[in-house]
Amino acid sequence: MTQLRTGLVLTGGGARVAYQVGAIKALQELLPNPSIPFQTLSGTSAGGINAAYLAAKADDWKAGADGLYNLWQKIELKDVYKTNSKSLSGIVFAWIFRTLLGGKSGTKEIANYLLNTAPLRDLLNSEIDFLAIRQNIHNNHLHALSITALQYFNDLTVSFFDAPHEIEDWMRAGRSGVRSSIKMEHVLASAAIPVFFPPVAIGDQFYGDGCIRQMTPLSPAIHLGADRLLCIGIRHERSLSETSMPIPKAPSIAQIAGELFNSLFLDPLHADAERLKRINESIGRVPAEQRRTGTGFLKQIPLLNLQPSRDLGELLSNLVKAFPPYLRYLLHGLGASDKDQQGQTLISYIAFVSECTHPLLMLGYDDTIARREEILNFMK
Repeated sequence: MTQLRTGLVLTGGGARVAYQVGAIKALQELLPNPSIPFQTLSGTSAGGINAAYLAAKADDWKAGADGLYNLWQKIELKDVYKTNSKSLSGIVFAWIFRTLLGGKSGTKEIANYLLNTAPLRDLLNSEIDFLAIRQNIHNNHLHALSITALQYFNDLTVSFFDAPHEIEDWMRAGRSGVRSSIKMEHVLASAAIPVFFPPVAIGDQFYGDGCIRQMTPLSPAIHLGADRLLCIGIRHERSLSETSMPIPKAPSIAQIAGELFNSLFLDPLHADAERLKRINESIGRVPAEQRRTGTGFLKQIPLLNLQPSRDLGELLSNLVKAFPPYLRYLLHGLGASDKDQQGQTLISYIAFVSECTHPLLMLGYDDTIARREEILNFMK
């Protein structure tokens, strides 16, 4: 019997993807293989950082899971973006001048981001051995890796992938797959949260966060040959009573922006999982002998979706206090404060601090261990 090729799908969510890392640590304990038990890795946004890290350590599953967990345990704001007042004030004044002067600020610099992510570039270069990714694919420790980013101006979602040569580039409506040797720029571009982080140049194009316009986050792993999918999302399914709670006041800018980010990072995976479930059900009604099509066979792709047992926004509190004074002042101006739980949603995406990452690491670990039997049955 041919062994099923399992794809691990890691979507985005800024600092919230620490939840994924806790889940990955638990998966390693439940599935103690020498090399990674997921033959295909697909990462988007900050999930792309996690996917690339695991791909570079695919030959040593435990070292990869432990190393990634330790990285997120110790990560700080200064490891991701510059927090000194000089850097922050320079960016803010550039925005102000270009706004007040109608874009005629006397400088060629474009004010298109709020935070300088030079430290993240250095972190990725020091923590991820990008040459090892190609080597692990060549040595069959890993079948394929994809990192997805948005190509600005062309409104095209691009999944950069490294895989055996029999897998060809693809083009679908608004999305494509492009064979590439995965480098730091691909991961940095995929994780470039809009407005907060700067766009990243790859070749002669600029790219941003891969979650923008990505309506089918399961697609890259399927294109790369996955027969079944295990996904780790960061969306908690609310009950009807939770969604009916009254809101006492009009939303602030931070609250509105937080909802926009939720629509980018939380909704697409859930919708695509529902879509795949319906497709599997439809294929299941077709007799096996009639599943051949002009381009191959119709096949069901089993899916296991791991997601938080609690709302991550409600789990996190007092995040603003963890930011340096100048950045805290700017966040207050957007309406984000420790007194307003709704305002916490926005800042949780950029809160690379222990107050945010540690609770999420623990929750991801505990939630995954709690589903031990379901996971083991799925991975048989």
